[in-house]
Amino acid sequence: MQTEARLQDLEARMRDTLTLAAAAATNSRKQGVLAGTVGRIGDVVVFPIKMAQAVMAYSLSLVDRALTEIMIVAGLRSRKPVARQSGGSGNGSARAKGKGLADGYAR
Repeated sequence: MQTEARLQDLEARMRDTLTLAAAAATNSRKQGVLAGTVGRIGDVVVFPIKMAQAVMAYSLSLVDRALTEIMIVAGLRSRKPVARQSGGSGNGSARAKGKGLADGYAR
């Protein structure tokens, strides 16, 4: 009988805990009307800026590759890859090794 009373008490505590957790989750998801509106307006303003930045970065990458190929065809630049340096900053990235967007061709 004492075990059953303890189990009922434990069950009541568990229900209370779940109810409290559900209430806390509901309150944490709610934003005020003003905060939600400002957040959405910010998203609307930032999205076109990010898209323009991505388009510009891609365009510059294409221009760099095209100019590199034109210089190779014109004989102003060789097609042999640049020798990699050992040592350096230690992170091994192409930018850290001094390479640009030319994909390893000598400049």
